[in-house]
Amino acid sequence: MHYDIRLGTGGRSAPCIYLIDSPSERETAAGAERDAEATDRAATVVRIPNSNWDDDLTPWPARKVFKRAQGDFGGNADAFLRKLVDEAIPAIEQEHGVQPAARALAGYSLAGLFAVYALTRTDRFVAVASISGSLWYDDLLPYLENARVRPAGPYVYLSLGDKEHITKNKRMRVVQERTFAVADVLHAKGAVVDFEQTAGTHFQNVAGKMNRALDALEAHLLAR
Repeated sequence: MHYDIRLGTGGRSAPCIYLIDSPSERETAAGAERDAEATDRAATVVRIPNSNWDDDLTPWPARKVFKRAQGDFGGNADAFLRKLVDEAIPAIEQEHGVQPAARALAGYSLAGLFAVYALTRTDRFVAVASISGSLWYDDLLPYLENARVRPAGPYVYLSLGDKEHITKNKRMRVVQERTFAVADVLHAKGAVVDFEQTAGTHFQNVAGKMNRALDALEAHLLAR
């Protein structure tokens, strides 16, 4: 699994933030994270590009939301998560000689959905960040209501642009109310939830939103 790593100034035991990202060069999480990493962090940041978002980062199959999309959502998040947790993370940490005191998982858009879903499938991450996460995804809320959050008392950072719900797409326009509902459900299950409303649409100020999420995760991990 390809990855880019920026070792933290905190040493071998510094917390590690795994960021699932797009390999695209356009103004999405991919380009923004390179800007976000410009400042040295105590925590190690590992960016893992994924070019198959619609399949690898969705928890179960669902129909596509855009007519121009090549196909429906594949629902292969469990397989990708197993590969990440069982293969990629051990290999990355062994290669760089790091033994993080704690790990976090972060993502933008569908990768933010994946980060929240991962809380119910593995206890490897004590904190997650869903930045402009696709928490409108079909059946996510009832799933979370009936699922067990695997790590005890995880930290969850959620952010959403104040104009993201303004869309003609009926499924995506519920993203704000669903994000609030997800925050409530996770809080009820013992998570420490921080929600931040940012300005703009889904693709505005991506670098700023990514920076704020990484700052929040790092602050929490260092305070543990």
